[in-house]
Amino acid sequence: MTVSIKFDSGQGFQLDAIDSVVSIFSGWNSEISDASQFLLEGNAEELFAEKAFGNSWGLTAETLLSNVRKVQSRKRMNSVGESSLIVPEAMALPYNFDGNLEDFSVEMETGTGKTYVYLRTAIELYKNYNISKFVIVVPTVAIREGVVASLSLLRDHFAELYSDVQYDSYVYDSKNMSRLRQFSTTKHLQILVMNIQAFSKDSTLIKRDSENLNGAKPIDLITAVRPVVIMDEPQKLDSKLQKEAIADLDPLVRLRYSATHKDRHCLLFRLSPSDAYEQRLVKRIEVLSMSAEEDLNMAYVEVKRINISGGAKPTATAVINKHGGRKQLPLKVNDDLQEITSMDVYKGWIVEDIHAPNELHSGFVEFQNGRKIRLSGNTDVDLDWWQRAQISTAIQKHFETELKLHQAATMGEIQPMKPLTLFFIDRVANYDPDDAKFKVWFDDLYAEILNSDDGRKFKNLELPEPKESRSGYFATTKGKAKDTKGDSADDSEAYDLIMRDKEKLLSLDNPVRFIFSHSALSEGWDNPNVFTICNLQESQSEIKRRQQIGRGLRLPVMNNGERNRNDRFNVLTVIASETFEKYAAGLQKELQSETGENFSGSIVDARSRRKVSLKPNYRELPGFKELWKKIAPRTRYELNFLTEDLTDEAVIRMKDLGKSDPISAPKIVIRQTALEIRAGNEVTPGASGPIKHKSYKREIVIPDFLKELQRILPVSRATIAKIIKESGRIQEVKINPAQFISHVKKAIEASLANTIVEHQGITYFPLTGEGSAYSAKYFDEREIESYADNIVEVEHSIYDAVVCDSNVEREFAKALDKRPDVELFLKLPDWFKISTPVGGYNPDWAIVRKMETGESRVYLVRETKGTTVVENLRFEGERWKIEFGRRHFDAIAVDYKITSNANQLDADIPFKLESLN
Repeated sequence: MTVSIKFDSGQGFQLDAIDSVVSIFSGWNSEISDASQFLLEGNAEELFAEKAFGNSWGLTAETLLSNVRKVQSRKRMNSVGESSLIVPEAMALPYNFDGNLEDFSVEMETGTGKTYVYLRTAIELYKNYNISKFVIVVPTVAIREGVVASLSLLRDHFAELYSDVQYDSYVYDSKNMSRLRQFSTTKHLQILVMNIQAFSKDSTLIKRDSENLNGAKPIDLITAVRPVVIMDEPQKLDSKLQKEAIADLDPLVRLRYSATHKDRHCLLFRLSPSDAYEQRLVKRIEVLSMSAEEDLNMAYVEVKRINISGGAKPTATAVINKHGGRKQLPLKVNDDLQEITSMDVYKGWIVEDIHAPNELHSGFVEFQNGRKIRLSGNTDVDLDWWQRAQISTAIQKHFETELKLHQAATMGEIQPMKPLTLFFIDRVANYDPDDAKFKVWFDDLYAEILNSDDGRKFKNLELPEPKESRSGYFATTKGKAKDTKGDSADDSEAYDLIMRDKEKLLSLDNPVRFIFSHSALSEGWDNPNVFTICNLQESQSEIKRRQQIGRGLRLPVMNNGERNRNDRFNVLTVIASETFEKYAAGLQKELQSETGENFSGSIVDARSRRKVSLKPNYRELPGFKELWKKIAPRTRYELNFLTEDLTDEAVIRMKDLGKSDPISAPKIVIRQTALEIRAGNEVTPGASGPIKHKSYKREIVIPDFLKELQRILPVSRATIAKIIKESGRIQEVKINPAQFISHVKKAIEASLANTIVEHQGITYFPLTGEGSAYSAKYFDEREIESYADNIVEVEHSIYDAVVCDSNVEREFAKALDKRPDVELFLKLPDWFKISTPVGGYNPDWAIVRKMETGESRVYLVRETKGTTVVENLRFEGERWKIEFGRRHFDAIAVDYKITSNANQLDADIPFKLESLN
């Protein structure tokens, strides 16, 4: 059984789009039109041996321009009764336009019937003005097959609408040139579909001299009749060679149809994404965002920025796993992440090269193990584990959708309707063999979900077996599936069911519900009943979100062949491997880039970021060299404590941590959020569902955790082993090794810090020799960037502003900048760290303060907190680090204190401010 798709001939927006083109030919001179019957000059008799019928121009330039201006001034009403221009004023012809009008554009959101519109426009132009020759030029095989499928599906529909119109349609075939003769010599409407590749080069058959045409070229049969060229996806027909090839067809006019025009040539009609969404002409979009909880058992690398400074080699800012959590840090060539993190999972992660962004890519960091992490990309999670989770989530969502549609049909709300789920994969080998991982995982997960307690609710659906429910659609050569880009001749074989036989696929009798495809991201791969889309691509490709959702936006077709207009059930779910906020922000950015519109709002608090500028003469500022000489020395420390004291306290802390923060396997967080596209194509979140957590079985390699802990803790391996054994928690390492190591680290560090602070068990000593002090050159090499609302503009610093992390810091910076006795101050950068038993400590402020004489100076380091009483600080770690900081600065003879406001400087070092006024 097949579903015979029915078409609605009365959709207002489609009629408006058709009429916008037809109307520009208003006033067509019928006498000239009738004269389009002619014999070609020269070798016409040899070329044709009969009359040719072509298109001839029937308007003056003034009339055409007047018609265009009338069309561009048309308005539409929105859902609240407000009118607006269909073609925005900024996109219309300028008032003083005096050029030639040869190209016209119609812009329609993906899934709203663009192909239907231009085919029906061709018929209307023939019926009204006797314009009879049309060439549809397409950039890819997929789009060609979509046009061919539409011509076949629409034949009966058009025959009913235009019973008095006869037309022929066919695809150009270099093996059947006789079709070109038919195209030229037939009087009634002719529609020829051509790939741009068929005539874009002089070496193609259509441009070679032909003996059958007495030395003429087959393309002459087209150019002689001056066809109207309809360009489908013209932004992909925009190279110099392609433009010249289309011009070689000598078209009467060019009509351009796309959702994403690169250049708008005399725009006649516009249906933007927000227009289509508001009018419910496409499915609503729901994002099922999947984000992994922080998993420290893997080599996580996220490239946040690539920094370019003058002629220096690029550096990068990356987030990586470290014991205790993820940290952001700078990377340069030859950095070894295993050494930086003391984690064996980073073995082989040595920076090979850092590639700055260019016109070919957005920039990436390359490692010696072969991994390449692009800008804004990351290694995220174990790939196999993640892809299994994606497939499972997509299957579960599909079942829920099919159950919802089945129940609605049973209740008589809609006609029966079969949903489809589309998987994008980047390697056919992951699906094509019988033992390929996607096939095996799919079959196992499909059965697992149906046999689970939650799966009982799907029993009434009478679902097929897993193997029957899935199918792959790939280009093949000699029966073997292969990877392609979706635009080769071999790809045409991949379209049989999803494209040419889409009516068969829509039938509930056909068991196929899940489609795995390698090339289905390109335009033309549209099936109306795709309800769920999931991207399983291994590489962190830059496939656009809009490109993905475009494959499933069309309104679905019910079993009776009609489109479903019940908005409650027309929802496309995108399984997104990122948070909703990131997905929506990326989609909005793409819409803005493609439509050229500015948006009235944002999805989330996307605070603007800015760089803090280093003053070029900072080294010469009064007091800087002396200040840096005083505070830059580095130190080492020695510990003196009783192992028994440490062990007893650490065991207690380990047991407490096990109760307050139980060890659990890494999970995936799934959030369901509706996505709204509002006026101006603003993307915003809609209703959201409950947050779900899913655990997926995966093998976790247990590292030599005693070795890793010994690297990062200043205690012996035997002491660490004793603490773990006496805590009784050794078996928990199998559940989540990284979390277990973190517990041990926290317990021992806290016990160690508490023990040595209580018993004065730490002594700092200045380092000597090379590397014994921080170099000021780091200021030149490392940029500072932050959110604008964290930045305070100042005058008396080495930067034009300082980055503050709290209100206490902001007020402190403002007050310092106003004090006449503070000659210079700076927020100490994050690379300025003091070694402590509980990790690096980064003090807040370094200050140069003038004495009463105005000639001598004091050099201070201050830590800002809400209280100056150390015992009242909220976190133990803060108290310990401040104590260790005091010991460090005592060792290098620098005045260091904790403070809560700038006035406390006077209590520390009495000074009369009025003496400087």
